[in-house]
Amino acid sequence: MLLDISILIIGIALLGLTIFLILSFLQIRKTTKSLQLTTDTLNSELPIILRNIDEITTDIKEATSAVREQIEHITDNIAGVVSITDDIVELEHEFRRSVREPLRDSIATISAFIKGINVFLNTLKSPGRD
Repeated sequence: MLLDISILIIGIALLGLTIFLILSFLQIRKTTKSLQLTTDTLNSELPIILRNIDEITTDIKEATSAVREQIEHITDNIAGVVSITDDIVELEHEFRRSVREPLRDSIATISAFIKGINVFLNTLKSPGRD
């Protein structure tokens, strides 16, 4: 009787294990089919995606190149403006140097001339002169 019970328990355990394995196998089969569909979808869509990525990469390279050229052009223009500004500043300094001394001399001459005229007029107006 103990042997019969042991065999019955082992049989029930094997039956449970068999049912579990069958259910697991069915789930693995369903998952495999789903993976196969996903793989088929990826295989059909992946070349299109890769082509789009390649086009995007090419567009980005072209845009980067165009931006780089524009930056170089702007840099050249800025360098030209800086050079012109430096030239204008140097010209202004030279103009000041060249005008400052003659202007001082002219002002001194005009001032002396005015003083001379004032002295002359004061001498003419003074009563002691006859």
